[in-house]
This record gives sequence, C-alpha cells and structure tokens, in this order.
Amino acid sequence: MQNLVILTGAGISAESGIRTFRESGGLWEEYDVYEVA
Repeated sequence: MQNLVILTGAGISAESGIRTFRESGGLWEEYDVYEVA
C-alpha cells in the first residue's frame, strides 16, 4: 500500500502562479464584498 501526503499552506498558490484572493487583481475583486457577506 502506498501513502501520499500533501502539505499546503498560506502562499502556496502565489508561488505556483495561481491568483490569490487578496492581491491586486485577486479573486475577490470580481465580487462585491457586501453581497458575498
């Protein structure tokens, strides 16, 4: 039997080139915060 462990954390998406939620042009800019909350 093989095991697989994946450890991720804050910043892993930014390092791999995936857009983050908080940066300029991030994913949250597409939504109105007041409508989502």
